Amino acid sequence: MEVLNNLRIVDAPGSPLIGESCAPWIDDLASAIFGAYNSDTGERLIQEFFLLISKKNAKSTIAAAIMLTVLIRNWRQSAEFIILAPTIEVANNAYAPARDMIKHDEELSALLHVQDHLRTITHRESGATLKVVAADQNTVGGKKAAVVLVDELHLFGKNPHAANMLREATGGLASRPEGFVIYLTTQSDQPPAGVFREKLQYARGVRDGTIIDPNFLPVIYEFPQHILKANEHRNPENFYITNPNMGYSVSEKFLIREMKKAEEEVIDSDQVKAVASLVTTRRRSDAVDGHASAIGDEQVSILDLARRQHQLGAVIVWRFAVLDQLQRHASLGGHEPIHQLRLAHLKAEHHDALLLPNGRFRNDIHRQGGFAHRWAASDDD
Repeated sequence: MEVLNNLRIVDAPGSPLIGESCAPWIDDLASAIFGAYNSDTGERLIQEFFLLISKKNAKSTIAAAIMLTVLIRNWRQSAEFIILAPTIEVANNAYAPARDMIKHDEELSALLHVQDHLRTITHRESGATLKVVAADQNTVGGKKAAVVLVDELHLFGKNPHAANMLREATGGLASRPEGFVIYLTTQSDQPPAGVFREKLQYARGVRDGTIIDPNFLPVIYEFPQHILKANEHRNPENFYITNPNMGYSVSEKFLIREMKKAEEEVIDSDQVKAVASLVTTRRRSDAVDGHASAIGDEQVSILDLARRQHQLGAVIVWRFAVLDQLQRHASLGGHEPIHQLRLAHLKAEHHDALLLPNGRFRNDIHRQGGFAHRWAASDDD
């Protein structure tokens, strides 16, 4: 911790030391990571760490500081350490803080050799290397890294080869008991998918006690369900829940302004096309002896539903925190004004009303109008 606390945050006013300027949660996280190492046995008692946090909460600084500390304190000769990023841009963002911390410290500049063109930092005495790489099966294949930091895991969720890449990148931990892997990520703009969804669900399971894994430490900054249901996640007094760096690298005024801007945002044609391509379950029902009788479900795209009605009205998107909610046009023909979102299970006023559901929900669009997500009316958004 002494090494980490004496690293400088170069892009902050005055280039302060981490130990003098960071929020307490960063110290807690780093203490958990470094404190999990048993120096007597050379074994890492916690081998997987998962951090989910909002944007602008010093994630890149955390990544650089932790991995630089690992490189400096490492005892294994010619060890490999990797920061694995999903894109070149993210890789550059992860590399720059580490490079700057070294260049603004004479002692570190003498100890560590920086190669910008390779995004590589080499320990002159041990020969150990810290390399920042953009994700590619060719770049991670055959790696024997002792420590791997996976940056912006949610972007890996869009890559069909991500699971194999991560398996290759972390394979070296099997023969390095002191090793560990850190998954750092902000939340996705889209519903979690792929390896991100799998790791997030696992992390929540460990946090909630439904999965017992003492070798996995989840640190998840997200709103509890009771706050989301009460719509209190839009209350500025609760912004600190997902922004532990509030007052350090995050401004409450900035968040309030961004939220207000998002609430006024209208989706463009590309977003309309994306929404129209969503597939939902449509309940087919017939009347038998005067009684409604469901005879089965069918998978149908929202665009197809609109075409069956021969009309397609305007769509407005409202963004509440991380949830994108779609407001329906009460009449697909567009000859009536846009109505505000209705609660009480969003019962449609017209038989031809089309409801565009949030993709996070399993739902039905019924022939006679209405939107059901199989939960209580109090759970409507």
